[in-house]
Amino acid sequence: MFKLALLFQEIPTEAQEGMKKGLEYIEDGLPPEAAGLLAAFAGVMLFVWLAIYAYMGLCLHLIAKKTNTSPAWLAWIPIANLILLLMISEKPMWWIVLAFIPIINIVWVVLWILVWMAIAEKRGKPAITGVLMIVPILNIFILGYLAFSK
Repeated sequence: MFKLALLFQEIPTEAQEGMKKGLEYIEDGLPPEAAGLLAAFAGVMLFVWLAIYAYMGLCLHLIAKKTNTSPAWLAWIPIANLILLLMISEKPMWWIVLAFIPIINIVWVVLWILVWMAIAEKRGKPAITGVLMIVPILNIFILGYLAFSK
């Protein structure tokens, strides 16, 4: 508090009052309304994330079933679902290592396209369908197309 008192010695009174209010605001934390909005936003985002995760898990599970790849339950486990994708596309398992090496993981983007192209072809769809998996938002619809179409 002594340092704070020294700081306020040469500052005009109006500015001192403003700074004191600012410090009180910081000490009090978020107002209850802001904290409530933040909690509601976090809850909505968690729900959206869980819904997308469940949808993607279901789609990968169905794709594995339709391509006779087992174990299809790997679709529900993070990172293991990447192994399932490599199994479905019949690509080498060591490709997954590249996804976790910094800088080299840029290669994974190209490999990701190749994996989805192979999966699309195994489902009897054009290879361009796999290329479209790199387009944000559209990839959610493409995944559903690959999973739910005949």
